Amino acid sequence: MKIISLIATSCALVGCTGLAEHPKSIQPTMISPSEYANYSCDALNASQSAAWRRKEDIRIPLKSAAEDFGLPALTDEHADQKHEFSELLGRLQTMQMVAFQRGCEIDTVEDLKRAYGLDGIERPRWPSQNPKVG
Repeated sequence: MKIISLIATSCALVGCTGLAEHPKSIQPTMISPSEYANYSCDALNASQSAAWRRKEDIRIPLKSAAEDFGLPALTDEHADQKHEFSELLGRLQTMQMVAFQRGCEIDTVEDLKRAYGLDGIERPRWPSQNPKVG
């Protein structure tokens, strides 16, 4: 009964809606294209793959927190993950823009999903623990 009371109090103080924001609703942080000004096309591609793997590693617990129960959103770790996820989204957008401006060919989101089995065709793998195939 005390746990239910604690949850009710937390919901009243913070508001139960939005405790754990779903990764789909997290907005990207703005990243300056100048951060990638000296990157070659190969370096952009490598950075994009690394950022995408890390983003997926963070997305998994954020999604779980949003879909299962909101209390993990009250922790510092969740806030740090949300901040890092937002920054990675911004970096991925900026890298894609810089690559497009330079005429670089980098992976699409669909390519990245397919490479890590996140396209729904194969069983998903934990991105950082599996090197990119191809």
